[in-house]
Amino acid sequence: MTNLPPSHGSGSDNSGSARNSSGASRSTGDSPRPVRSYQPAGNHRPTPKSTINKVASPPIVRRDFLTGSAAVVAAGALGALGGRRAEAEDPKANADAAETDFRNVTYAVRPIGRIRNRKGKPVQLEIFEKYVPGLLRLEHCKRVMVVWWFHKNDTPEKRSILKVHPQGNPDNPLTGVFATHSPVRPNLIALTVCNVLSVKGGLVTIDSIDAFDDTPIIDLKSS
Repeated sequence: MTNLPPSHGSGSDNSGSARNSSGASRSTGDSPRPVRSYQPAGNHRPTPKSTINKVASPPIVRRDFLTGSAAVVAAGALGALGGRRAEAEDPKANADAAETDFRNVTYAVRPIGRIRNRKGKPVQLEIFEKYVPGLLRLEHCKRVMVVWWFHKNDTPEKRSILKVHPQGNPDNPLTGVFATHSPVRPNLIALTVCNVLSVKGGLVTIDSIDAFDDTPIIDLKSS
């Protein structure tokens, strides 16, 4: 450790002498000589002015860098990546996000019975045995909605018609089929509300219906 020289005019040792900056003895009675600068003893070199009062910085490591706003940005980016990874790993999330393209979807519809509409006989809905349990308590309903199929118009040509003259009268203005009761339309579904007269087994007797005999029944709903 380097010994610091005595401060200017700070005193003397017991021998009545002091050492100057060069190490030579001088009498305490001599005129004091100003100390201009401090030269360290030994082989030490003076510290360059450019490095005075500077503190060496420790090496920057990754965890030190990720502080403050940098850490927030990094956390946000990692969170976004994690979210996208979770969506990619969850097929249900992707399925819910995407809309189904129904334009090329086909649904299977099976008749549950047929309409019996013969002259001089009661108008009846004949339900196939497989679906008879679905008639339970229908006798307590005053009316029933009969959903049936325009089977006589089930051709590609008639199912492509989108505009008609209502009631087949050319004097009526041309009207879109969705604004009419036309029997020609893309999906040949018809709906008639009927009064329920009786229910016996698989036969439902109704007052009347505007459908041909042996027309397929698609569904029944209480009204």
